[in-house]
Amino acid sequence: MNQLVVKSNKLIEAKYKLTTNEQRIILFVLSEKVKRGDTKFGVYQFTADELRSCYGRGMESFERIVDTIKKLRTRSINIWDKKKEIDTTWISFAEYDWETKEIIIEFPQMMEPYLLQLKDNFTSYQLHNIVYLKSSYSIRLFELLKQYLSIGSRIFDVGELKELLCIGPEEYTQYGHLKAKVLEVSRKQINANSDIYINYDPIKKGRKVVALHFHIEPQKIKRLPQIPGLEDPPFDSQEMFDSLIKYGCSPSESSNYIKKYPLEILERNLKYCIEEDGKGKIENKRGFIKSALERDFAYSSNNTTSKKEQDKEKQSEIKLIIQDWKNGNKSEDVESKIEEFYNSVGHPLYRNWRNFV
Repeated sequence: MNQLVVKSNKLIEAKYKLTTNEQRIILFVLSEKVKRGDTKFGVYQFTADELRSCYGRGMESFERIVDTIKKLRTRSINIWDKKKEIDTTWISFAEYDWETKEIIIEFPQMMEPYLLQLKDNFTSYQLHNIVYLKSSYSIRLFELLKQYLSIGSRIFDVGELKELLCIGPEEYTQYGHLKAKVLEVSRKQINANSDIYINYDPIKKGRKVVALHFHIEPQKIKRLPQIPGLEDPPFDSQEMFDSLIKYGCSPSESSNYIKKYPLEILERNLKYCIEEDGKGKIENKRGFIKSALERDFAYSSNNTTSKKEQDKEKQSEIKLIIQDWKNGNKSEDVESKIEEFYNSVGHPLYRNWRNFV
């Protein structure tokens, strides 16, 4: 995999927020379909199989790829070029062929100066550096530090870094949370999978961490051959993580809850806990939300049918669906229902259900 990604440094410093898979699609097209000699953007065609051959399990189905591109078309990017502010989108046009599984996309004309015919103030890297990065923050931080490799270090104010990563002012307000969910995850993924090795030191003003001093060194990629993995939890899960933190849960508790419970259960029980807390009925928030999630207090308070009866109904329904699958119905609809069921009951290997049903 020798595809080359080339970006203007102004584009790397731009403000935008994309999921891991949204970034993967953009970087694939830039490295594989856009030619170094292009002076104008054309329309770029690729297939779902091409994406899978690059990213493996990170791009599982055509439906998921189409959904990702539809969301990507709504994402904006804000570029400052001298005294000009450019506000545009990543993709201006997309077409999906549901029969051949082919996709056509077009980039906005306004993006041409930042992606084509670059002669100075640009950063380039091989696509394989980001293929195995599962966090959206890891990819962004890799690019922000890769452009400073020749210097060997870079200093960010904490607020500046959060702004570049499009982390809101109310998110990760404590340095410990930012370190656990963004900095350490990114550092480990970049060091294990890319051609740069990074570390960082906090810069303090009194007891408060106000800046970060990153150290950047070249390294040979040392990972073993592997299949690219799925992306880390999307922004919905990150928002739930922040909500749990704000309620009073620790970072480790919040991460465990997100892994264990479906978003629907998390949302309704967090809302229930906040409402009960507002009535002055809760003394131990962390203990109460733990019990609420385990016993689904919110469901019990709003339904006359017991959760036990509902679970029995789900078990009976899924047995029929699994039997249908064993009889040869391997449709995506059937398989997604089975995976969704095992995910909803908190099975740790729900994505590998085919190995144990």
